[in-house]
Amino acid sequence: MSMFKEIYGNKNVIDELIEGVRSNRVSHAQLFLGPQGNEGLPMAMAYATYLLCEDKGEQDSCGKCSACIKANKWIHPDIHFSFPVITRKSGEKTKSVVWIQEWRQFLQDGAQRNVFDWIQIMNDKLAEKTVRGKQGNITTEECHDIISKLSLKAFEGEYKILIMWMPEYLGAAGNILLNLLEEPPEDTVLLLVAQNQDLILNTLKSRTQLVKINRLSDENIIKACLDKFQLGKEEASKIAHLAEGDINEIENLISNADNDNETLLKEILNLAVSNNGIGISKWVDRIASTGRESQKGFIKYLLQILRECVLFKYGNESLLRLKGAEHVLVEKLSSRLDIEKTELLITILNKKHYYIERNAHPKILFFDLTLLLTELLSDRAISDYKRSYTTMA
Repeated sequence: MSMFKEIYGNKNVIDELIEGVRSNRVSHAQLFLGPQGNEGLPMAMAYATYLLCEDKGEQDSCGKCSACIKANKWIHPDIHFSFPVITRKSGEKTKSVVWIQEWRQFLQDGAQRNVFDWIQIMNDKLAEKTVRGKQGNITTEECHDIISKLSLKAFEGEYKILIMWMPEYLGAAGNILLNLLEEPPEDTVLLLVAQNQDLILNTLKSRTQLVKINRLSDENIIKACLDKFQLGKEEASKIAHLAEGDINEIENLISNADNDNETLLKEILNLAVSNNGIGISKWVDRIASTGRESQKGFIKYLLQILRECVLFKYGNESLLRLKGAEHVLVEKLSSRLDIEKTELLITILNKKHYYIERNAHPKILFFDLTLLLTELLSDRAISDYKRSYTTMA
């Protein structure tokens, strides 16, 4: 579905978008900008649906008319999508339309997923193994195709709408769209959904109206967990803490909720303290055999524990969120890690999480992490190895 009621947060943005439609003040080019894990893409799709809805309500599209039904299946002829793509064959020039079936499945599986998931899906579909691993971009051919599509009259609705996801992948080809952004055809709306404004051409940014999309608050996430996923309050609070406002992480955390990260962490800490090489090797094999989301979930769990350690070290125990056995774990780990070691480990873990998203080899990554833990949990001074790990991680 593509409706405002499915947006977890950013209610102020929704209200402004609806008011603009109802007062006939729809900007022809808008940039939905927010950090990774924001609701920009679901927001743009809900907005497009509302623009085309034949029986608009005061707060949302009706969800029942022909336009809504087609928009919710991502097949409305007046909603065009543009997104990063890779070539299916060597030397081929490609456009978004070539990948439209995979794109619709991607949206159906969860519009909150990230660009790295999308590029991995395309690579997995490639028939030629020799061209796998390619990075996506929005091509010159795509830009010309956009101009061609939007020059036509609307097929059914009041507007022709382009949703461009990740304009950061445009590069210099984006200059082809400048005239379209300045003087679009009548009743044309362009919605650019981005995460990093520094990677967008200044000429594009200056021609769009900025719509800031914030990350979700813990309250937003807890409400979503309670209402949509029927979780208990304690579990919802834990997921909100781990997700850190990233909408991509909510369903990933819920689907991996059965993973006993606490036990995994206790095991590797005990193995690292005892410098048990055989045990460490078996532990690495075990976690490397799990899926990427499970591996990311473990990294995020360890990051959560370390942040609690920092609070514990600085005497802010009133801010600690973890209770029971996990609180005891924080106390014990804090006794072995000073602030400098903790900060180094947090920095490296964030990099490990980044590498997992980009399909780093899990055995190499986690074996390196266990070596670091073994060193940090020893009595050696941090200066003995800080320089090498800062360089390598």
